[in-house]
Amino acid sequence: YNRYKSEEFVKDNLSEEFDLLSVDSVTLARQITWEDYQLLSRVLPKEFHKNSFSGKHPNLAPNLLKFINASNRRTYWVTTEILKATNLKIIVDLIIKFIDVAEVLLELHNFQGMASITNSLNSSTICKLRMAWDVRL
Repeated sequence: YNRYKSEEFVKDNLSEEFDLLSVDSVTLARQITWEDYQLLSRVLPKEFHKNSFSGKHPNLAPNLLKFINASNRRTYWVTTEILKATNLKIIVDLIIKFIDVAEVLLELHNFQGMASITNSLNSSTICKLRMAWDVRL
């Protein structure tokens, strides 16, 4: 069971399947930034105190843990979207798409959003797709 479907991530009334490559990188980056803002704006300063976000005491930092979990889910989503691709061209196009989105996130000063995407692209799972990384554009 995959809880992190693309349809849930974009949060629009989309058909069962949609083409991620057809979504503008700026639009996707803005959506990620909006989602991160919604979560981060709820975090209270006390949630950073004394490692209350370490997970041992989830009641001490519920909003910060939601933000961290959303970032982890995004990393998982990026990895999943790339691995679901059925051929090398789509894999390469998705990697390029996510690099573009990460660049826009950097321009938007959404460093956590950018990090969640680059963490996926730097994961051993995606780095092992050597043929995709070796493609010369």
